[in-house]
Amino acid sequence: MEKSKERYVAEAMINEYLKMKKGECLAITADQDSNFPQLEAYLDVCHENEIACTILKTATPPGQSKAAEVTVPADATREFLMNVDCWIDAGSMGLLYGDIYEYVMENNKKMRYMLTINLPTDMLYEMYCSFHVDKMVELTNLMKKTYNSSKTMTVRSSDGMDITFEVDAANFVSMDNGDASVPGMYTPPADINFIPKQETANGVIACRAVYAAAQEPDTLSEKPAFLHVKDGKVTLIDGDKTTADFLNKWYEKFEYDKNAKMIAHVLVGLLPESNEIKAYCVIDERIYGAACWGIGHVSSLDMPPEGQPSDTHVDVICPKITILFDDKLIMENGEFVHPEFKAIADAMTK
Repeated sequence: MEKSKERYVAEAMINEYLKMKKGECLAITADQDSNFPQLEAYLDVCHENEIACTILKTATPPGQSKAAEVTVPADATREFLMNVDCWIDAGSMGLLYGDIYEYVMENNKKMRYMLTINLPTDMLYEMYCSFHVDKMVELTNLMKKTYNSSKTMTVRSSDGMDITFEVDAANFVSMDNGDASVPGMYTPPADINFIPKQETANGVIACRAVYAAAQEPDTLSEKPAFLHVKDGKVTLIDGDKTTADFLNKWYEKFEYDKNAKMIAHVLVGLLPESNEIKAYCVIDERIYGAACWGIGHVSSLDMPPEGQPSDTHVDVICPKITILFDDKLIMENGEFVHPEFKAIADAMTK
């Protein structure tokens, strides 16, 4: 009998990505809107491999992160998660960056955390089963090495984006490349995330989609909106009127928050075969050759020692980017052009 996509994803998740072993424990947090056929497949694969697995189900929460904790028995959930090896965050909103997440990730030193929210299995299959993991690991490791040995990173696009920032090697470079075998925070592949040195980003971000409050876009535009950045802070938003109006109104709610408009990260999407905006945040962040700029909150785990605390985090999507590390051209119009990078990328897709 042919295996289902749920089964393919579950085997990839448990055996290839998390690399769970006999005797380990997996917790899955979920709510009423989670993708339960997929969660049952995880449970089946765990059971067959003598891995203990528990699904913690609550009512659907009203929002993400800290807002998602409203329906969760926080103390009990926190203590449960302190005593497992892996955690799949499969609730419809996700607990990432909430108080439970921050506590567990700081204090459970063996934790491998994977955020999937309630993504449909077709999307999970595309993200977890479409590339050769060894090549993706090689590519992202090369990007990280080159970035950390550089002084600056520049991101441009034909939409009018042109922004440069200084590298801070103390900030964490996260890579969702298919290897989630060591303790840490992971999201679906494939991407690499860079956190600029604070107050050094200068230039213009040109974006086509904005995610501020949910997995569906708050705005999606045929023409770019522009976020003008000086010393790491967004100082002006113009361009596409719908997007500019939305963001300007959004930030009115956070005038008290000194970090609300500060650049948080730039995530480079590396998911093969994903080349257009699909109006779903988790997969749009991973569009091959696109940038997802984050603005607002950064965890202290990613930007030690204090992070960049804020009550808001907005992501904006920028397709077909050009990347330079110092003066070295790595990617142009969404494709790797540097020979060393291109050779790996060309061999990556299944």
